[in-house]
Amino acid sequence: MITGIYTIRSIKDNKILVGQSTNVFSRLSQHKFHLRKNTHDNRHLQSAYNKYGIENFQFDILFACNEEYLYSEENYWCNLLNTHNSNFGYNIKPTNPNGNYRHSEETKLKIAERLKGYKHSEEFRKNCSIRARGHKKSIETLEKLRKSCSGKKHTEEAKLKMSNSKKGKPVKFSKEGRASVNKAHKEWLALGLKNKKIKNKLTGIVYNSVSDCLKELNISTSAFYRNINGKGKFTNKYKLCYVRTVK
Repeated sequence: MITGIYTIRSIKDNKILVGQSTNVFSRLSQHKFHLRKNTHDNRHLQSAYNKYGIENFQFDILFACNEEYLYSEENYWCNLLNTHNSNFGYNIKPTNPNGNYRHSEETKLKIAERLKGYKHSEEFRKNCSIRARGHKKSIETLEKLRKSCSGKKHTEEAKLKMSNSKKGKPVKFSKEGRASVNKAHKEWLALGLKNKKIKNKLTGIVYNSVSDCLKELNISTSAFYRNINGKGKFTNKYKLCYVRTVK
């Protein structure tokens, strides 16, 4: 597996697309797949491919580097080769040496209009499913995702949309979530509790029901049961337990 910068070059007019990936060969294969299926998200590259054919394109590794330098190297080569200029290259998405690029509002509107009503084919979905089987994110990647989401809060509008989208739909748990629910339920039955009052041992606050607890703390059902079992990301924030009630 090679991490670095790659190019897709048209032999006909020497126009170049510069890209970066932690797995260059895999990324180039994805480009070829979408170009063959006429589903590539870069319309300029797709048009050139449809016009000239695969035999008139070269897919090469330009520069191998460590993952931490990917954005800076991509930005360097795009500027050096002038690939954002449609006369010389196929790059559409802006680049930034720190990876903090932003599309202009005009570009965002164009992308939104182009994608309206677009749906992936069943074959594409099936291939994505096959490629994803057994794939697990590395600890490093999970930590990056955690840090990127740390401190972020959904707006009230977003919360309302998520709530409305789930109304009337049955709750689906992961295997881990289902196991946590079953374990907590068995514990509740074994204690012979008359109700499901919940106590936060850190604050001493008692909630009359699970639903009241979920609403007040703004956490999901699966997060609640994981916390009851001493697991999950809220263990340092909440210490939830059932109130032991006499039969």
